[in-house]
Amino acid sequence: MTHTQPKESDIYQLLHKQGVLCIVGVSRTLDREFATGKIAGRRLLTEKYQDLIRAGVDILEADLGVEAGQALQQILPGNNRQRKYLKAP
Repeated sequence: MTHTQPKESDIYQLLHKQGVLCIVGVSRTLDREFATGKIAGRRLLTEKYQDLIRAGVDILEADLGVEAGQALQQILPGNNRQRKYLKAP
């Protein structure tokens, strides 16, 4: 796990080919920027979470779990491997 985004965007695909799930921490980056007002609004926060998943991240470690979960449910297809972790109570 890392809180730093890789410079090579294909790293996630290379890891997936080896059967590795990719986790990125956003608690010290996106979540903190949202809490301090550097990310203005939930819409932009949602877009940033979704961008990570579209790039190939499988799991987000977030302090704002509800917000992250809601953002991800909007873009994950029903048969996606991450879907099983996003069940609402």
